[in-house]
Amino acid sequence: EELFRARISELRAQIRLVLDIKNAGDVRLSLQSDPVRGNVIALVIMPSEHFSAGVRLNIQEALMRHLGGKLVYYYLALGDSYTARMHFCFAAPQPRVAAVAAMESEVIRLARTWEDFLTDHLVQRFGAVRGHEIATRWRDAFSPAYRSGTSVETALHDIERVEVLLTGGNFSVDIRRSASGANRDESELRMYEVGEAPILSELVPTLQNFGISAVSEEAHELRPVIGDERRSAYVQAFRVRSAAGLAIEQLPGAALVADALTAVRDDRAEDDTLNSLTLSAGLQWREVALLRAYLAAAFQMRLVPARLAANRPVLLYPSLARTLAGLFIARFDPDRENALEEIARLRAAYLEQCGAVEKIAD
Repeated sequence: EELFRARISELRAQIRLVLDIKNAGDVRLSLQSDPVRGNVIALVIMPSEHFSAGVRLNIQEALMRHLGGKLVYYYLALGDSYTARMHFCFAAPQPRVAAVAAMESEVIRLARTWEDFLTDHLVQRFGAVRGHEIATRWRDAFSPAYRSGTSVETALHDIERVEVLLTGGNFSVDIRRSASGANRDESELRMYEVGEAPILSELVPTLQNFGISAVSEEAHELRPVIGDERRSAYVQAFRVRSAAGLAIEQLPGAALVADALTAVRDDRAEDDTLNSLTLSAGLQWREVALLRAYLAAAFQMRLVPARLAANRPVLLYPSLARTLAGLFIARFDPDRENALEEIARLRAAYLEQCGAVEKIAD
């Protein structure tokens, strides 16, 4: 119908648009107005691998919004060439020149793939040469489920984490505000592991020992090309909160948890409930190990009837744990000089805090 309606100049413009596509990644928009019928004809050309029903609907809705009209008909030309050509006819007035440029920019954005945006972010972060090199290694590394549910910014962060592990190391952790933003009392905890897939039944008890409750979990396998082979890296994404229902960032040891979890996974630290002192008391994992040694000694000296009984007071009163660790450091850190006043202050503070303990057994 357009062939019989259109002027020679309009047909020439559309044919030239099709023939002038030089780059396989080009996305182009052509608009022709029919003031007699009150229609606007839009021709959108894009790489065929970028085309999908979802992309077509997004472009259609964007054009309708800019034109302020309704769709009359739509036709797709998807032949043997590398391009997909979408013809839209809208019942709409002739658009202003400024609106045409805005429409073309939005159509180009909507036609771009998730991988295109990721490559742009990599180039911005690492420069053109390094960015394209990383993009090539990570092409086809992501599953459809990962691409559909993960933002480009998060994917860039995941790539950086895994790239570090691939140069040395097997495990790392990152904690930040939940990306969904649906619940202000939730955080996002992402674990990265190279080699064997982590076992969820082992991870959840470890998180519970840190006083962290997992609300939900998603697991992804990423397969970048390293050298001449694909390597497997695993991302476990948890939505978490503290045992008290708070976002992890609101607690004293939020910045210390990632290092402590890594130490547990690397078998440099024990995996028990005392690890919750990292969050509640703001203790580094080595300081928690110090308290663990104190409490083990107390049990061996028969000052407490059981190991769990020794743990209970410091778990209930994290300030005691913080002060005791500080007192040890003040007494024995060889880099500190003239710490007598600080030692006296911390000892007095510890005894004062003991007065807040309610049960005589504790």
